[in-house]
Amino acid sequence: MLCDVAIIGAGPYGLAVASYLRQIKGLRVSVYGEPMCFWRTGMPAGMLLRSSWSASHIADPDAALTLDAYKVSSGNHQAAPITLERFVDYGLWYQRSAVPDVDSRKVCSVELYAGKFKGTLEDSGNFMASRVIGAGQSALESAALLHELGAEVEVIVRSTRVHWLGWKERLRPLGAGSALLFSRADVGPAGVSPLVAAPDLLRKFPRSLPDRKARLLIFLECDDGCRLQHNLRS
Repeated sequence: MLCDVAIIGAGPYGLAVASYLRQIKGLRVSVYGEPMCFWRTGMPAGMLLRSSWSASHIADPDAALTLDAYKVSSGNHQAAPITLERFVDYGLWYQRSAVPDVDSRKVCSVELYAGKFKGTLEDSGNFMASRVIGAGQSALESAALLHELGAEVEVIVRSTRVHWLGWKERLRPLGAGSALLFSRADVGPAGVSPLVAAPDLLRKFPRSLPDRKARLLIFLECDDGCRLQHNLRS
């Protein structure tokens, strides 16, 4: 299969990125992985989300697939703190609504091939893509949980450091002033947070904006908390 962008992982961030990219006319976007698999099988039983209700919506271009919309659609009376079970169900509802054609096969490897990326799937099938997206907090969380279970885990970062967000607690004493530095969605670092919480603004940026900065903003929008940043490019 040939596509312009391959998204590896069908969790909240992967699904949200797919829903936005598919707004671009003519862009071929493929999503690989079992929807919400990590949340269904890798999280501690009985877990409650630490994020607030307003910071737990999975973003979509029309802001129509919120937790509030899910609550009405499912007849569910869930309120914060959100249980793991309900968040998984919400994620699957979002996926069925926004990205119904997810390819549930696992990606075993990705390698450069003829100027593109060649991905090999668990059944030996493959895909070719111009760009591959797969980075973020979930990578570190997966590594931590696997390590706790006794597995030997190696995390490879294409960056000089892993960036941890720790300024929010330090700035909280500013009171109302801190609200100007962080969005209600609670994504991204201080100051940049309001921008990355509004991804549609990125589309309004001039084409002359350096590609590196554009990519950085995209990955900040996709991640909350600690970020493992890497971008596979030809």
